[in-house]
Amino acid sequence: MAGDSVTQSTSNLAWLRGTAFPTVTNPFYIALLHTYVSGDDTGASDVESVYTNYARQSVASTTAGWAAPTPGTGTVQATSNAALLTFPTAGATGDTGLNGFAVVVHSTPGGGAVTVSGEEVKRGAITGAPKIVNGGSPGDPVTVAIGSLVLTAD
Repeated sequence: MAGDSVTQSTSNLAWLRGTAFPTVTNPFYIALLHTYVSGDDTGASDVESVYTNYARQSVASTTAGWAAPTPGTGTVQATSNAALLTFPTAGATGDTGLNGFAVVVHSTPGGGAVTVSGEEVKRGAITGAPKIVNGGSPGDPVTVAIGSLVLTAD
């Protein structure tokens, strides 16, 4: 289950007070997390993957990027990626285990590390984690099937 970041939660609550909601970022980017700690809503413990050739992938803030919200568990609404995501194939080094993902606002970790305040918008666990990414020649391709990144409004 994915949780709201501190930034997203603050925006939601400020909106209730009449503060304008922030302009939608387009596109958002998906960061793969080597370390993901469930229940850490700050994301302070997150560590992004650094396998050779790794790069965050963009997802449009449109109906082509995200599925329409649907009922999740109980009264929670959920959405998921509406398109296949293809990350670069691992080069010389892989990742010993991808455990989570984050929806972030910058295309590169240099633009904002996942632990920088305001960088993560939503985060969640990877189903069946850890996912091993083998490096070498050739390395493993890294793809995320349609509907596999599930985000909930909790």
